[in-house]
Amino acid sequence: MLNKIDKLERSDELLTWLARHPDAIGVSAHTGEGLDTLAEVVRDTVFGPVRALKITLPLADAAAVAYLERRTDVIDRSWEGDTVTLEARLGRGQAEALQAHTRHACIDGKPLQAQLDVIWPPQVQMGDSCRMPPHRVQAPVSGWGTTDS
Repeated sequence: MLNKIDKLERSDELLTWLARHPDAIGVSAHTGEGLDTLAEVVRDTVFGPVRALKITLPLADAAAVAYLERRTDVIDRSWEGDTVTLEARLGRGQAEALQAHTRHACIDGKPLQAQLDVIWPPQVQMGDSCRMPPHRVQAPVSGWGTTDS
């Protein structure tokens, strides 16, 4: 982030700084320039890319409904019988947090857990090593812990 861009003496100085730091975002708290872009980048970093989804929950899962109402941008609500369907904009981080409130959330009639990797496919970046925790790696069946004499 390049802060206080309103203090630059010449506007072309910003281009010089952005050329040196191409991933930087120029912002000015004084003028508000770049703050929307910064907020979007922070939101994507924390929550993952945001998607508009229809989430169905039992009305009895009041904590989950309250979580969605407080922590996401709810676009629409509909009630049928003992369920509520909320159309909300949320990222993967918010969807994972929703799982802490309920096991009964469904997206398109399928459990939320089953939909996570479909909606937000895992991203492997260049240079990433195996993301499997060491305690999950299984030892080979033969030869493990034995010595050849």
